[in-house]
Amino acid sequence: MQSTEFDDMLVQANTHMRAGELDLAQEIVSEVLQNLPGSTPALRLSGVIACYRGDTRLAVELLDRVLTEVPDDLDALILRGGACCALGDYPSAESCLRRALALDPGRYDVQYN
Repeated sequence: MQSTEFDDMLVQANTHMRAGELDLAQEIVSEVLQNLPGSTPALRLSGVIACYRGDTRLAVELLDRVLTEVPDDLDALILRGGACCALGDYPSAESCLRRALALDPGRYDVQYN
């Protein structure tokens, strides 16, 4: 498969996730990860799905993998900050959100987290 096919699959997975079809979304993301194990967009989306399912610990693990590869991934920082907050890990949440705010001071979802 070409990388554009994987990109299309992630768009499809995101659509399913937003429709509440989390199992189907995760199946698609898992297929992408089987072919591209280090795909940061797929890992990030898998982290979002984990958050939606209430598995914030898994979400943090997945987002940590994204941030290891792309330390300034703004979306991953924001998502990880929210997940850490949900876990009661406020120092880590604050660290992620401060870093995100430094990267993009005008980003509304950083300002309100």
